Amino acid sequence: MESAESVKKYGLFIAGSETNSSTAEWVLTELLYNPECMAKAKEELSLFTTRESMDADRIGVTTRKAVPLMATPKKCAT
Repeated sequence: MESAESVKKYGLFIAGSETNSSTAEWVLTELLYNPECMAKAKEELSLFTTRESMDADRIGVTTRKAVPLMATPKKCAT
């Protein structure tokens, strides 16, 4: 039989096969059960929730140039 901790670890994996709303519900439920984690999440979100634009430099991510999509013309068989 799986331990409760193992079941919790698989929760996010299983939630990934459902809709985004189910995953969001799971995250919010876990945050409600873990007030310390919720406080940390609130603190981190407050750093990025301003009226300024969200550019890559501000949030600390690197961007890469997009790879051009190679399109193949299709012809209908007649």
